Order: sequence, then C-alpha cells, then structure tokens
Amino acid sequence: VTTIADLVGDLLELSRLESGALALASRSFSLADAVRHVADGLDAIAMDRGIALDVSLPPRLQAATGDRRRVEQIVTNLAANALKFSPAGSTIGLTGWFDGSVALVAIRDEGGGIDAEDRARIFERFYRMAGHDRITGTGLGLPIARDLARSMGGELAAASVPGSGSTFVLALPGPTPV
Repeated sequence: VTTIADLVGDLLELSRLESGALALASRSFSLADAVRHVADGLDAIAMDRGIALDVSLPPRLQAATGDRRRVEQIVTNLAANALKFSPAGSTIGLTGWFDGSVALVAIRDEGGGIDAEDRARIFERFYRMAGHDRITGTGLGLPIARDLARSMGGELAAASVPGSGSTFVLALPGPTPV
C-alpha cells in the first residue's frame, strides 16, 4: 500500500510539473539551513545503517533562490538514494558552496557507482538499473528532482565511476539571476 501511495504521489507530482500547475514559492533562502535541515532529518537513518554523514556548508548568510521546500525535497531524495545504495561503514558527503552567483549542492556516496549506459538513463521516468529490483522505489524520484530543479531555473546532473560511488550536483540561482 505504501509503495502504491508513493507511486500515485510521484505521478501527481509529475503531472503538476508537466502542466505548469505546480506552484513554487521562489525566494532567497539560506542554502546552509536547507541542507542542514535535510541532514538532521536523515541522521537517524544513517546511524542505523552504519553510514556517516559528512556535511560541509557555506556561511548561512549566503542565499540561493528557489522554493526552499522543493530544494529540500530534491536534496532529501538524493541523500536518501545515497543511503539506499551505500554500504555500511561508508560516508555520504553533503556539500554546499557558491560559484559566483550559482548555488551548488553535491551529494556524494561511496556506493557501487553507475555505469555510463545507466547514467545516460537515470533521469528517465520509471528507469531502474539492473540488479535494483529488491531496492524500493518507483523510478520517478530522479526525474521529479531534475524537473523541480529546472522549474526553479537550476539543473541537476550526475557523475559516477563504477565501483567508486556517485555524485549528484544540484545547481540553483543565487540571489542574483544567473
């Protein structure tokens, strides 16, 4: 029932994004506060799985522009995926910084990584990598995350080396339009 409810929720979210019916409350917000809020919410899960969260954030005075709740949704999705695919004893890095007027958040894991063929498809709806059948998910989290990022004037991309983990980078406008 939970899986079906998640799927319905994800489909509704995609429908709202596609139709332009998703209302975004875009304004300046503290990137550090938003990412810290996500990390605090995932600390117990990480500890339970024997995974360390390494959080490195910019000063709280630096602001990104976007819908903070949706940014937290994106970062939560990426960090939760990292927790799903990382082995016990590993570290997940959540890093935030600014490159000029662009706010960046990177989520790095030490999981199995993603092959180039899969990396080209991970943002496709319902795409699930081979061997991930036992791991819960709808195959919609990454497409929703990328669509949300783009709807806020940002972008979401992935880099990965098989056997060495993956890094997902979220780019958002800073307080000045990019």
